[in-house]
Amino acid sequence: MLQEIFERLNDLERRFQNIVTIGTVIEVNSVLGLARVQIGEISTDFLNFATLKAGSAILHYPLEVGEQVLIFSPGGELNNGIIWGSIYQNKHPADATQGSHLNQNNPGGTTLTTPVFNIIGNINLTGNMTMTGNMNIGGDTDVGGKIDSGKDQIAGGVSTINHTHNVNIEKAVTLVPIKPTPTPSK
Repeated sequence: MLQEIFERLNDLERRFQNIVTIGTVIEVNSVLGLARVQIGEISTDFLNFATLKAGSAILHYPLEVGEQVLIFSPGGELNNGIIWGSIYQNKHPADATQGSHLNQNNPGGTTLTTPVFNIIGNINLTGNMTMTGNMNIGGDTDVGGKIDSGKDQIAGGVSTINHTHNVNIEKAVTLVPIKPTPTPSK
């Protein structure tokens, strides 16, 4: 009977230690949202990894091999665990330069940085992009399709609506538009 008590205590101690653990991802099935984790000498079976949203809207951000993760194991059984999230590490530290910004750095150099407490405007991506608010582009822009505008466009200081040509003939081929001369202030 004493032997049985010690076995039960050992099992309870093991389970207690496994309720919350830290490990390293060793294999990922991103299609199914599963990963295997190395915890010391132990490798888990494939475990589900949690996400911020998995209902009618889904946020899918798969884990990568080598990420350190936190595992919650109900009842202390590692193979019933859920990978709850990643932990900053020396190889991938927190980006302290961004302060209170949501900062997403993707492989290949793509980044998305948004102030957490001062978000202005909306971005909706559903195959097309709809934006409400102003946009500043600090570089060249190439457009492979038509541009529709309900207002005037200014290119090189020349209005597309209010510019003038040096031609007085109907249906004539026109010359390059002339920039309007600024009116001197009085």
